[in-house]
Amino acid sequence: MTPPSPVRPLEYKGYQGRYDLDPDEGVLHGRVDGIRDIVTFVAGTEDELEREFRVSVDCYLDLCAERGVEPNRP
Repeated sequence: MTPPSPVRPLEYKGYQGRYDLDPDEGVLHGRVDGIRDIVTFVAGTEDELEREFRVSVDCYLDLCAERGVEPNRP
């Protein structure tokens, strides 16, 4: 896997994400920033990165709603 281009900001529904390349596994590992809960995402390519970030945020919000708890907000 080639290194990703300069880090582009990931933003969705008020949440921001960051990511790094894991050279050993050849994947991009990311995390939602600015909240106490741990919300992560993994993508094989930069093209998948934005989608996986959005899926993780949506899953986090759905899980909070199912549990009846207020999600952390940045």
